[in-house]
Amino acid sequence: KDKKFAPKMPISPFLPSPYNWHTYSKLNLIFFKKHQNTSLESVIALLKQSYERVLNLVKNFSNDELFNKGHFAFTGKINLGSYIISSTSSHYIWAIKQLKSGLKGK
Repeated sequence: KDKKFAPKMPISPFLPSPYNWHTYSKLNLIFFKKHQNTSLESVIALLKQSYERVLNLVKNFSNDELFNKGHFAFTGKINLGSYIISSTSSHYIWAIKQLKSGLKGK
């Protein structure tokens, strides 16, 4: 495969323009503000929906595409699997801790 071509995974749903890996903290602030009044039930439903969408995307990649460093030009020297882990399971663990912490205070 030619590394110059875009990967099968759409990047824009995760980092919409004008955000990039250096400015995504500003995007996180927008999400934070947007969901201040979202109910716990809605948050859980959104999390499940997001999880299913990402899982279906990941299933489309071969092991080589996921775990060979530099397979896609946009990942540089890191493999796609590392990006997926950092943007999924690591975030889920963080979110669960935040929910538990928030629920303790109520």
